Amino acid sequence: MRKRKSLPPGPMPLPVVGNLHQIGLGEIEPQLKKLHDKYGSMITVYQGPERHVFIGGHDVAHQTLVKNGLAFGHRLPAAPENFRLFGGDASEPFIGFTDCGPLWRLFRRNLASEILSPTSLSSFANDRNEILKKLIHKLKNEADKAGDVVQPLETFRHVLFSLALFMCFGEKLDDEAVAERLEAIRLSHQNLSRFVVFHIFPKFGKYLFPQRWKEMLAIRRRLVINLLPIVQTRAHKMEENKKDGIFSYADSLLALELPGGGKLKESEVTTLCYEFLTAGVSTVVSSLQWAMANLVKYPYVQAKLFEEIERVTQKNGGVINEEDLKKMPYLKAVILETLRSHPPIHTLLPHKVSEDISLEGYTIPKNTYVNFMLVSMGLDGKVWQDPLEFKPERFMGGRESIDLTGTREIKMIPFGAGRRVCPGMGLGMFHLEYMVAHLIKEFEWKAVAGDELDMAESMEMDIDYVMKKPLQACIVPRK
Repeated sequence: MRKRKSLPPGPMPLPVVGNLHQIGLGEIEPQLKKLHDKYGSMITVYQGPERHVFIGGHDVAHQTLVKNGLAFGHRLPAAPENFRLFGGDASEPFIGFTDCGPLWRLFRRNLASEILSPTSLSSFANDRNEILKKLIHKLKNEADKAGDVVQPLETFRHVLFSLALFMCFGEKLDDEAVAERLEAIRLSHQNLSRFVVFHIFPKFGKYLFPQRWKEMLAIRRRLVINLLPIVQTRAHKMEENKKDGIFSYADSLLALELPGGGKLKESEVTTLCYEFLTAGVSTVVSSLQWAMANLVKYPYVQAKLFEEIERVTQKNGGVINEEDLKKMPYLKAVILETLRSHPPIHTLLPHKVSEDISLEGYTIPKNTYVNFMLVSMGLDGKVWQDPLEFKPERFMGGRESIDLTGTREIKMIPFGAGRRVCPGMGLGMFHLEYMVAHLIKEFEWKAVAGDELDMAESMEMDIDYVMKKPLQACIVPRK
């Protein structure tokens, strides 16, 4: 009988809690980095009874996500009843968490064709322009009140969330209503790590952590109050929505025919809309702040980008048309370098293995959760020359060609790779290019005198990595 190969190395787990006493439940990356330094690029840790393998190597990531994408493409089981956001039965859906199968393919196809296709994106052009005007207006007002100094993070977050709300629901809400819904979602995200105990211990969690249980119920009620009524309104006036010419993500979900027949429940539509709002906003906001911070820190990069924008738009009288973005390779290089050096998320959502897999001399047993360390890949000196330097030029002229989908090879995967690559990758890249181009066209961004730019990172809302000290800059309108 052949001897079974061992798991990747890692610290010895304790009964019931596993390695939670070593890695915790919140910002676990520093602890994981220490374990990687000690045990290598593949490590095994236990979060409670769940076995997780963390991978930090490019080649191994390509083997798992692309070459063995089918075996590694599965997800966590459905959340227990007491951990769901909007009620419903055990099928409460998230595209990111739904296991591979007909329903998952239907959700992704609907999102790609109805909301993220070029035709659909162009239908929101006027609304993007309105949001852009609001953004510029808010920044100018803030600068006028504070001697040209702005702290743009919350403004970025508010206006991008406004756009996502309209794409999601087809409803234009005032600033107060936008702020209330944004806060409800932020509260749910900020407490994810605290509430995960109810997923790990579904039967006893509410008795072990009664106060935390009450907080979770309150946050869940606030989400329901803020999102579910909008879905119900869209459902009750489907014909009017068609006449208005506004076809939102919620509308597409309400019209969706499920495999085997039937429609999604309103609570299930709300869950998918919640996922759209969280995944489509927080990472873009984080990356936008990092991009602008680097353009402040490196004025020569900003000057080179501004020159490209001026050259491309001179035939339009200086107006940036959305089609012009495709003619700005340096703009794309700035965004790519931002995502390489400061990916908004540092680990992907866990993948689950559907069968025993042999990998790099180890065995990954069936039902093991596998995750990927994105920062390790983006800063690997074996792959990237001068990895700690901000050099957009590395993406120009084919010097370090990059396939963001990871199909050919994996160098950096800020949007994941393989079967589970983020369906919103194109939208995220477009919004980043759109916003950065207009912000640089409209203002010159400078460091504030006497204020040293701090590029340290901090985890926000239990998933996104943002600037530990939010960006503060001096903005001067271009002549």
